[in-house]
Amino acid sequence: MGLRHSAYCTLLAALGVVAVAATPALAQGEAEDDAEAVETTVDLSALTCKDLMGQDGEMRPRTISFLHGYVAGADGVTEVDVEALVDATALFIDQCLDNPTANALETLKSIVQ
Repeated sequence: MGLRHSAYCTLLAALGVVAVAATPALAQGEAEDDAEAVETTVDLSALTCKDLMGQDGEMRPRTISFLHGYVAGADGVTEVDVEALVDATALFIDQCLDNPTANALETLKSIVQ
């Protein structure tokens, strides 16, 4: 449970600040060189599970939090069942690891709807 439990705790912490942290995190990138272009947008319709699982540091839990919020908002959901969220996230991560070429947004939608 160690690494996964830690990831879930990080996810839950990120949910608390999703309005403040997730959107800027998705909109920011780090350039190795000032001349290098910075990726400032993420096309959720094209985001694969492999892309998501390959994100570094806090980016992955923030992106997962953002995806949860995106799906919930599209469905008009205004209440969060934290236990169900943790369970859905665990299943989402497992499915993404098993199906790296799958679309991350569609994978999450299939779990929570």
